[in-house]
Amino acid sequence: MGQNSTGNNFVAFFAGSPKFSVSANDAILLASEFPLCWWSASDLNSGGSNDVCLYRDGAADTLALRRATNAQTFNVYETSDALFPPTDYSRTTLTTQAGNHLIRTEAGGTGTLRILQVGTGPEVGTNIAGVDTIIHGGQSTCTGLGGSLLFQTSAAGSSGTDVNALATVLEIDGVGAGFFGAAPVGQGSSVADASGGSTVDAEARTAINALISRIEATGLIATV
Repeated sequence: MGQNSTGNNFVAFFAGSPKFSVSANDAILLASEFPLCWWSASDLNSGGSNDVCLYRDGAADTLALRRATNAQTFNVYETSDALFPPTDYSRTTLTTQAGNHLIRTEAGGTGTLRILQVGTGPEVGTNIAGVDTIIHGGQSTCTGLGGSLLFQTSAAGSSGTDVNALATVLEIDGVGAGFFGAAPVGQGSSVADASGGSTVDAEARTAINALISRIEATGLIATV
């Protein structure tokens, strides 16, 4: 490793080529394959290793938090104490757990667990329509079925501190929808209006036909 100053720039060389520079406008510049890493110990001369690294991820305007095959976590704090790491905090976390990628809120100590809200921002101006929010499962190819959307919640359990298991209350896939663990089904067949019979209850027939029309309007059953 070598170093020199060019004008107002500090430049560090590794293996004969410049890899790191502090420019005249105070910008820190790194060569494209060069990461910005943190050491696992408070003293760089003590035992440790790079355990958090930011990379230019092979393209302009693309930033990566990665380190070989190690799962990464990114925390955004609403509040935290002065400890390192904090014990009293409220934050949003982007992480990987058991092979699943998670975005969730977390709290520790005296911190408050917050609601996680996903959506598009409000428009500005008079009579401006809002923008859609799209949630989708994985797209399939050819004869494969697309990934499901699973809506899960946890029922109340016994008194104590154990975390209750999640259960699927609604599943939506390329076939249709299913509730409370039932396999998703597609749109139901059409239902004809009530008619015929030797005894006619006009009020009941009107109510039944109105109910059929409402269900058709939601798309749960096909129209006649």
